[in-house]
Amino acid sequence: MPNTIQPYIQMPEQIGIAGASRMRELPAQEFQQRLEQRLDHLRAILLQQGHPAPAAVAICQAAREAAQEVRQ
Repeated sequence: MPNTIQPYIQMPEQIGIAGASRMRELPAQEFQQRLEQRLDHLRAILLQQGHPAPAAVAICQAAREAAQEVRQ
């Protein structure tokens, strides 16, 4: 895989990890609600910037998984 692609693959995970770290102290339900709100916002931005819907969903899913992993 070319080095120019690697940052784009790691970026969703980094977004999820950073978000989870900032929200670490929240109760589980509030954490999940805020995470979904942030991911909805991210998805809207990606779509507005012209990214295809499947790519936006995949990016948000990768960020969600990384955030939930940090939370555990």
